[in-house]
Parts: sequence; C-alpha cells; structure tokens
Amino acid sequence: MFAQSERGSIRGTVEDASGAVVANVEVTAINVATSVRTATHSTEGGNYNIPQLPPGTYTVQAEASGFKKTVRDNVLVQVGEVVGLDLRMEVGQVTDSVTVSASAAILQSETSEVATVVNPKAYTDLPLSSAGGGRSSEAFMFLSPGVTAGENNATDTFDAHINGSQTLSKEMQIDGMSTQIAEVQGDPRQLTFPPDAVQEMSIMTSSYPAEFGNTGGGVEQFVFKSGTNGFHGSLYEFLRNTDFDARGFYNTSVAVHHENEFGGTFGGPVWIPKLYNAAGSWGEPATGGGAEEPNGQEDRPASERSSRLGPLTL
Repeated sequence: MFAQSERGSIRGTVEDASGAVVANVEVTAINVATSVRTATHSTEGGNYNIPQLPPGTYTVQAEASGFKKTVRDNVLVQVGEVVGLDLRMEVGQVTDSVTVSASAAILQSETSEVATVVNPKAYTDLPLSSAGGGRSSEAFMFLSPGVTAGENNATDTFDAHINGSQTLSKEMQIDGMSTQIAEVQGDPRQLTFPPDAVQEMSIMTSSYPAEFGNTGGGVEQFVFKSGTNGFHGSLYEFLRNTDFDARGFYNTSVAVHHENEFGGTFGGPVWIPKLYNAAGSWGEPATGGGAEEPNGQEDRPASERSSRLGPLTL
C-alpha cells in the first residue's frame, strides 16, 4: 500500500553524553499543525525510525528512565524525505527537559536522490503564467536544475525534459498515487487541480529509490493541503482583461481577451479525533477573439472545467 509514498520519515541514533547508544528510548514525532503523535522505541543499537509522516513541521521528543527529556523543535519533513536526526540525552530526572529550538540545517545524508522541493511559500508568492488555459500546478518544475522546456514555449510543461529525457517520460503522483495513463505517460493534462490546493511539490531528477521505477525521466510528487487544528482558507481571482492590454505594433485595435480564474480554499478540523479535512474549488471562464486564441475552459470537457477536492484524511 505504501510502496510509493509521498510521506517522509525521521530516523537516527539515540546516544548519551558519552556517545554510548541508548536502547528502549521512546521517540515521538508530534505534527505541529495537527498535534498528531507518532511514536516508536529505539532498538538495542540505539537506532529509531518513524516512517509514514505527512509533510510538515514536527517536534521530536525522546524520553527514557534516568535521562532528561530531549526535545527538538522545528524539524521539517518534506515530500518523500528521509530526515536524519540523531538525539543526545543527558542524565537526570525525566521531569526535566533539554529543548533545542534552533539548529543548523540538516544535511541530506540518508538517501542519494537528487530532488527539488517547491514549498508552500513558493506556491503562494511566485507568479504563474496563465497562458494555455490557466495557472498550471506543474509549472514550478522549471525551478529544478536539469529541467528544460520545449523549443517553442518556455513555460510548456507538456514538452518539458528532465536531464535530457524524452518528452512525456516522467511519472506524476498525487498524495503517493500514480496518475499515469497507458496512452500518454506523464501527461500534465491529468493535473486538473488548482495550484492553491497544493501544499508541496517535489521533482526527483536522478538517483531516486527503486520504488520509483515507472519512469524514464524523473518523478513529480504533489501533496494536497490538509486541515489543521485551526480553520483557515483563502479567496482569489486572477484576471486578464482587454482594458489592461496594449495594441500590437502592427494591429489597428486591441484583441479581445478576457480571463477570470477564481476560487477559494477552506480547511480545518472535523469533530472526529485525529481526522482532518480540506477542500478547494476553482473556476476559469474565458472569452477571446481577434488576433488571439481563447485560453479558457470553453473548449474543455465539462469534467475539466471545475474541480473539487474531497475529504483528505490523515
């Protein structure tokens, strides 16, 4: 079930102040946004592993009899990432604690894959071209080294190449589930959700694990936003309008071109313990004519003109 997963993990070794390993330590990862706790115990060799963690920020706690409680704040787990986090415990009462709130950036030493993660801030702050029928959730793939566009369009994800691979040879996954179809592999037209529904995007370009073998180029992973302990949401509209456009040098008039891409998101707790829900919707009517082609939804099937994300469960 989890052979190909978008979820990450935290693993490492628990040691005491002298560097000796400590066995049977309870290590707990607490999701800061949802307060969901995932616990495990260190082995006889002092090693621990907490798998299948949804992307997000975590607080990691280590507790054992005869030692002070060790707390590491702000541990970031990204899409499909294995975070190496060694913990050092000090002798003392378990009621005492040692908290590390800030530390140097954790180097990726657990896997050999080369990947670029587009975080929520980038999805919110960076602009997206609406050419070709609306903002594309996949357009940020060009932030990854080695990803190049086709010859005719610098923003065309349909003809993109990852490290020189063939067109349409990549694999795309949404929350760990493959979107591949037999007719066209890596077809971006399968990604009908708005960018505002995405929490993170990861592009693995080389040396990815064997579990991601259904690709001739790279692997794209999308993770949808989920609810948290507090209610949150957004409303947006992106527009293009003839009144904002300039007349072409050789044209006698401004081509008629109107686009309105609008929608909203809403998320929060559902009143069932440890169950969260988030949803998003969008619309994108457009009209055009004259010297320009319409870039809207009127030529799309009805099933592609709007999209609603159903319940997401952790």
